[in-house]
Amino acid sequence: MRQQILVTIIVVVMMLLHLRSAALISGVLPLAVLFAFIGMKLFGVDANVVALSGIAIAIGTIVDMGVVLIENILKHLDDAAPDENRLEVVYRACTEVGGAVVTAVLTTVISFLPVFTMEAAEGKLFRPLAYTKTFALIGSIVVALTLIPPLAHWLIAGKFRAAWAKLSLWIGVVVVGLIGPFLISGFPWWLGVMMLGIGTFHLLGDRLPPTMRRTLLIGFNFVMAIIVAFWLAADWKPLGPDVPLHNILFVFLTVGGLLGFFWVFIHYYARLLAYFLRIKILFLLHVVRLGQSIRVDARICAEIRHLCRDGPRGARSRQGVHALPR
Repeated sequence: MRQQILVTIIVVVMMLLHLRSAALISGVLPLAVLFAFIGMKLFGVDANVVALSGIAIAIGTIVDMGVVLIENILKHLDDAAPDENRLEVVYRACTEVGGAVVTAVLTTVISFLPVFTMEAAEGKLFRPLAYTKTFALIGSIVVALTLIPPLAHWLIAGKFRAAWAKLSLWIGVVVVGLIGPFLISGFPWWLGVMMLGIGTFHLLGDRLPPTMRRTLLIGFNFVMAIIVAFWLAADWKPLGPDVPLHNILFVFLTVGGLLGFFWVFIHYYARLLAYFLRIKILFLLHVVRLGQSIRVDARICAEIRHLCRDGPRGARSRQGVHALPR
């Protein structure tokens, strides 16, 4: 769970460049998992490897719903007028995509209904996975549509009614970041640095030019993603506990490479879409030809497997059987 939360933070911070959104999505993620464990307790589902893998698979969908809601909220907040009621903006953004989110999740839940009717060994193997994934997805709907909107209004869209309230909050964050690592046992130093940077940025951000403010915001998000990536490498240890440097390189190359690829795709998606729409008929013809070639290659591979398994005599016997009149 920790590793999935860390990956979620990295992805949301790098793709949305919004640290509070990453904290919000990661904070509500365990609640959806808690729904799954409550359902397992009520329906008597054993906590075996297959059942827990259903929760792990569903976590991706849980994060997807949170990202869709938060991204739409941020878009509406950017387009809203300065004096517009932020509560109405959040309400409009959530109701705009709420139906699509529920439809997408219910489609996944309904597609698992045949799995619940399986019997014998197949039922014992796959029914726990279907139960846990369904519980987690239902919990994610509840969390996404009931908890994320008010929390987003409070953490993302909310504004301080008095200047002293904003000043007091960020001064407190700076003070905790300075004295926390020295006075609180187990307080990580990087968390103190993060709190110090966040507090200082919000205290001095209004005095900075817009271009410098935007540059500092992007740089701060990149630094936070790098810190979380180091934490992920130390907690995950994908290549073993004896090679910490290799673990760090593996995490940076894997996560960074995937994020870089998708970032480039998103950046050029509008141009690619416009190009494919202009040549849509030719593109569809190429897709059909590709599908036909895949079918032919699959038949050739099947014949090769039969030939390697049965030898030349088996291949000749099959040719003879195919040659018989019907």
